[in-house]
Amino acid sequence: MKNKAELIFIPAPGIGHVVSTLEFSNRLIEQDDRILITVLVLKFHSSTFVDASTSLTADRSEMTRKAMIDGGSSFHSIVQLIQVMIDL
Repeated sequence: MKNKAELIFIPAPGIGHVVSTLEFSNRLIEQDDRILITVLVLKFHSSTFVDASTSLTADRSEMTRKAMIDGGSSFHSIVQLIQVMIDL
């Protein structure tokens, strides 16, 4: 039985970061089937483009999990956002 390695990616909010992170995770999985990747995506109320980009790549790999975290309007600075990510 092979040991699996789990990686967790938390891209910065924005279409460029989310899509490139999902593409990178899919390429990693293609290289090694022992890798399990979780991508945590912060979902803000005005981020319909993030929803669209994650749904486009949702069926690409069963070894990539996507988790949406509601960011709402509770973050007043990037420092607060990063601190919450670290605490997860």
